[in-house]
Amino acid sequence: MKKSCVLVAMGCLLIADTALAQRAKRRPSADAAVLETLIEDQDTLNTLTTAHTRQIKELEERIADLEKQLDRMKGPVEEAAQVREEVAAIRAELDALKAREAELSQRVKTEDGQADQAWFQPRFELRVRPEVHDNKTDLLGGADDDDLFYLQRLRVGAVLKPLKNVRAVAVIQDSRRWGEEASTTSNEENLDLHEGYVEVRDILTPGLGFQAGRMELAYGAERQVGPFDWSNVGRAFDGARLFYERPHLIQVDAFATIVKDQGRTGGANTDFFGLVARSDYVSSLDLEAYGFFLYNDLPPAVEKIGTIGARVVARPVTGLTLEGEAAVQFGRSRQAGQARLGTNDHLATAYFAQVLYQVSVPTSPTVGLFFYSASGDADPTDGRNVAYRVLFPTGHGMLGFMDLFQWTGTVDVGPTVRVTPLSEVSLRLDYHLFFLSSNGGVLANTLGGTAVFPADQGRFLGQELDFVARWRALDPLTLEVGYSFFKPGKVTGKALVAHEDGRTVALGSDLAHWAFFQGTLSF
Repeated sequence: MKKSCVLVAMGCLLIADTALAQRAKRRPSADAAVLETLIEDQDTLNTLTTAHTRQIKELEERIADLEKQLDRMKGPVEEAAQVREEVAAIRAELDALKAREAELSQRVKTEDGQADQAWFQPRFELRVRPEVHDNKTDLLGGADDDDLFYLQRLRVGAVLKPLKNVRAVAVIQDSRRWGEEASTTSNEENLDLHEGYVEVRDILTPGLGFQAGRMELAYGAERQVGPFDWSNVGRAFDGARLFYERPHLIQVDAFATIVKDQGRTGGANTDFFGLVARSDYVSSLDLEAYGFFLYNDLPPAVEKIGTIGARVVARPVTGLTLEGEAAVQFGRSRQAGQARLGTNDHLATAYFAQVLYQVSVPTSPTVGLFFYSASGDADPTDGRNVAYRVLFPTGHGMLGFMDLFQWTGTVDVGPTVRVTPLSEVSLRLDYHLFFLSSNGGVLANTLGGTAVFPADQGRFLGQELDFVARWRALDPLTLEVGYSFFKPGKVTGKALVAHEDGRTVALGSDLAHWAFFQGTLSF
């Protein structure tokens, strides 16, 4: 019986040791993640110690009793020798148990010390992506609009941690398109500060922190706010963020950012504010609620729009993931295509739902169905705006990898299939059916510009098929390749698209193709 207690205790230590090793393999380089992992490891060790300390004490008392019995024993010599062997075996197992506990404790202390010493962490990323487009800008097969170009992004920076709860991040970025320089000796000044901020944690109370400077923001599935990493430039905000974190309980963020400032006192500018609360207290349920406010008085797109919404991710059974998100906007705005000089009442909605099921087999095949819907404005001259205003999302890969449509005025429904044939390789196939959510109207950020769709010509925009393969060739090297095509619907072939360069293009009804290859080296 006592041996079984020892085995149970040693089993608990083995489980804790395995958990520590697994966490060490997947531990990210960010200081916050390292510290959180160390806290979890220490909690695991503390819980384990409390659980088996009593067992160790009982075993030691049992050994002492057996030794006393040996001193008084008058039975056969063979019986006494058997008891001595049992005592020696229990003592050896007990010593091994104590040694293993000490080893785990030392590991946590060592990792904690290493984290404290990691006051300087370099950051590096080099990404090259050739893309080829055919008919993507006008959907006309007879037009000479195919294009092959190469994008390159270089990011170099560092994370400095001079004090335990203080860190500073600086990342310089060079974003370019190959051949865009006027000559091989010119300088188009593509170098810029992508991130540069200071973060202080545990101010006054554990979990309370502050961040200020130029920073990336990402919330939830990034349908509302995200860093838009697919872009060759990416997205970063100038501002400040106040946050409170309790791991596995709740996190609350409040931020204020300046998107654009004309530099005149009290003059035109664009500001963006937000309040986000998240919780994963229940292991099978993630909850998020948010509120954003966009203030923009830069003509001609005057906007004072509030957005409130919520997102839920549920995992009721193993392999099944259910996700839903809904948002409503309200306020005043004047958007593209509106002739009136004054701002109009703004009221719009957006919805998302997805079901994913992963089969528990070696290739981890996942099948699912997704649904996007956002209100559109069929008549932009009627004194009210009902088209959902896209905020600052990551966007790419959500409503199709060709990025022809945004989460506004559109319904997108279709299946998705994902497979992981190898641990380093993932494959994804999506099929999209696009529809107008209103009877015609004006859609911003659609088909490469501001698209005007005629009324009473149907609502089917077209269909898109996307295939993407990703290979983690080395720990710092990732390779991706993808292909998509878009077949326009009836109403799309009758639309006009106004581009930022002043061109207005009448769309055709031919297939559009898009393909890319991307290599990323980062650490």
